Amino acid sequence: VLVVGIFIWVFDAVGGVVVNGIITLVKG
Repeated sequence: VLVVGIFIWVFDAVGGVVVNGIITLVKG
């Protein structure tokens, strides 16, 4: 369960960075 939680946390963090990058590219 702990491993899954960490995986979800990492995936969410990386996903947030990717989304921010895409938004920056679109606005730029």
